[in-house]
Amino acid sequence: MTFLARPQQSTVRLLDVLVVLWVALWVAVGIGVAREVESLNELAETLELAAGAIEETGTVLETIADVPFVGGGVQELAERIEQTGVSARRSAAESRESVRSLSRLLGASVAVMPSLLLLGIYLPLRLLWRREAEAIRAALRRDPPDEQLDEYLARRATAALPYARLRAVSDDPWRDLRERRFRALADAELARLGIRRPPA
Repeated sequence: MTFLARPQQSTVRLLDVLVVLWVALWVAVGIGVAREVESLNELAETLELAAGAIEETGTVLETIADVPFVGGGVQELAERIEQTGVSARRSAAESRESVRSLSRLLGASVAVMPSLLLLGIYLPLRLLWRREAEAIRAALRRDPPDEQLDEYLARRATAALPYARLRAVSDDPWRDLRERRFRALADAELARLGIRRPPA
């Protein structure tokens, strides 16, 4: 939990990059899905061509219907064939519009949905980390320096820094806290957060 609550500045930057890459990846996948679904419109175009051919067949049959002895029952068949062609053409137009709508919907869903949960969790935490860092920077700029801030940072260092790093800063960090020697531990915590102390 310490890692999540108090990450190092380098960890925050790495997480920022990973979140951006994640979002970019899913946007690219969403665009790819939209294009693939949009390519199904080729089927609608083929259906439209077939519908045109069916209509033409019906028209040709209507001309035969006028021929004596041949066209007796052909007129009715020609009309049915033409109606089938018109209906197929209408279906092709509707399916083209449906494919277009589906491609947009699927593309947007694939692009957005995987990132929504991640961003919903990460962005509030990121804003909290940023606000906290800005508050510490503002407190460091105060004149005179705030000893309570150094104490706060030193106590955070003992909770957040790895043991080896703590021992590199002080032989006995907890004794330093008891004896109110906060500066070295506070500076270690500032370094972990990527914050520089303003010059005196």
